[in-house]
Amino acid sequence: MSKRSPVSDQELIEMYRNSHDLKYVGELYQRYTHIITIICLKYLKNQDDAQDAAMDLFEVLCRDLKKHQVKQFKSWLATVTKNLCIKKLRRSSHDDLKEGMAVAEETVVEISGVMDPNVIKEEQLSRLEKLIEEIPAEQATCIKLFYLEEKSYEDIAGITGYSMNEVKSYLQNGKRNLRIRMQKPS
Repeated sequence: MSKRSPVSDQELIEMYRNSHDLKYVGELYQRYTHIITIICLKYLKNQDDAQDAAMDLFEVLCRDLKKHQVKQFKSWLATVTKNLCIKKLRRSSHDDLKEGMAVAEETVVEISGVMDPNVIKEEQLSRLEKLIEEIPAEQATCIKLFYLEEKSYEDIAGITGYSMNEVKSYLQNGKRNLRIRMQKPS
């Protein structure tokens, strides 16, 4: 009796690319579920979010394995998983920033005795627009592109002509400046 040797990652990728049969991606996914889970938990710090990200990753694998020539699947998978988690964190931090600003505005409105939701939203947007105009122009531009238009660092660098390091710096400093200004009474 001869035992058949296990199919390599590379062979599974090729079989998937040729047949588009999801069972091959499923096999790859199963082989590395533990790595996917560890990476997702490391970045997202929450079991439910990590499971959601791991499920989203399967879709990403199905799409990207058709488009990319992958030589070292394990390291490529780790990178794709990390990038997916970072993308989710970015969206989450964007939502957290909005939520934090909403809470701050609600507190101000509650103190003044006004509880109309339209007033809250109108005041939030108005105050945020004013605060963005108060920070340096480079920071304001990067903040608007990143958070409001959801552009990537690379996109922002291409649009503005800033280097990647400048974009990162302007975003970091812009967020800090907005946070400081939000904490001050209006």
